[in-house]
Amino acid sequence: MIYRTMTLFVGLLLAVSMRGAASSTDKTGTPSQVADNYSAYLPMIFEGTLDQITFRSFRSSGNDIYIINSDGTGEEQLTFTGSVQNIAGVSSTAIWSPDGTKFGFVSDIEGNQEIYIINADGSGQQNLSNDPGRDTYITWAPDSSMVAFRSDRDGNLELYIVDVNTKQISRLTNSPWSESAPDWSPDGTKIVFSYVNRDVGPYFELFTINIDGTERIQLTDDRANNQSASWSPDGKNIVFISDRDGKSEIYLINEEGTSQTRLTNNDRRDFGPTWSPDRSKIAFTSEGDDLDVFTINVDGTELFNLTNDLSADSGPVWSPDGSSIAFYTDRDGNFEIYESNLDGSVQSRITNNSFTDISPSWRP
Repeated sequence: MIYRTMTLFVGLLLAVSMRGAASSTDKTGTPSQVADNYSAYLPMIFEGTLDQITFRSFRSSGNDIYIINSDGTGEEQLTFTGSVQNIAGVSSTAIWSPDGTKFGFVSDIEGNQEIYIINADGSGQQNLSNDPGRDTYITWAPDSSMVAFRSDRDGNLELYIVDVNTKQISRLTNSPWSESAPDWSPDGTKIVFSYVNRDVGPYFELFTINIDGTERIQLTDDRANNQSASWSPDGKNIVFISDRDGKSEIYLINEEGTSQTRLTNNDRRDFGPTWSPDRSKIAFTSEGDDLDVFTINVDGTELFNLTNDLSADSGPVWSPDGSSIAFYTDRDGNFEIYESNLDGSVQSRITNNSFTDISPSWRP
């Protein structure tokens, strides 16, 4: 069940409860507990609409994808494979279609890695890739009609595109080595990806290619690991991670590859960058003595430790309206899904159980 609006009385309650609001609250519990703690978590749900978040949970006999409202209500299990798999370098496990009607995921429930899609209510699960090879990574076309993925079905790791309706598959790349981590441009014309040329060395460089397989363009040439590329919402820039200066840092590059900017420069390892919807900020995970979620402006200013505690906080994803960030953390003993406002003053627990909940993803 989707709740997209809040009633006006919430605003009145907010005004009364703000003074007593706690900085870290639990959004779950019995009705009496919720009533007792209502003022503590009201500020978070008032700041935006009540959206839905998918996450991966290790419950019962395996791990599957669940969905929950951003206030901690309405939790439902959506997949029942017991074997939803992590996608290397990708924070989220459920990759939503831009229209929000379905999501893709990777599972080996049929014996090998395959790409699956499923409706938002958990119905209509389909195997899109359907091949004995290893199929992984998922990126949707902006109109939700196609999915690009990586497969070794023809011997080495190449990129493919599948039509969601017809299941017709076409090969996008054809090279002697390995492509990975595709991301579709917002205008639907290109895909950015990482490519390792073993003749040169064990390095990943960034390339773009038109979706018809033409105009393959190399963006980076650093003999370094340039990975986790993601287009800005306006399609003019690409954020990625690179270890060209000794450790993983966050970089920006324009779509032509003619201008590169280093965003982070610290003694930590930074990874998993993700754009804010208004393209003004990047959220990412940073590893030092612990794991924390940081944000930074796209001009490199205002580096901010959002979580700033001694626990492992990781996997940040922006809410659709950009007013908050979901992430997962073990600050309460096991990994749970949390939500934070942008200044970190209100951090609310969304899931609450004895199992591991990770890899949040907002429904568009």
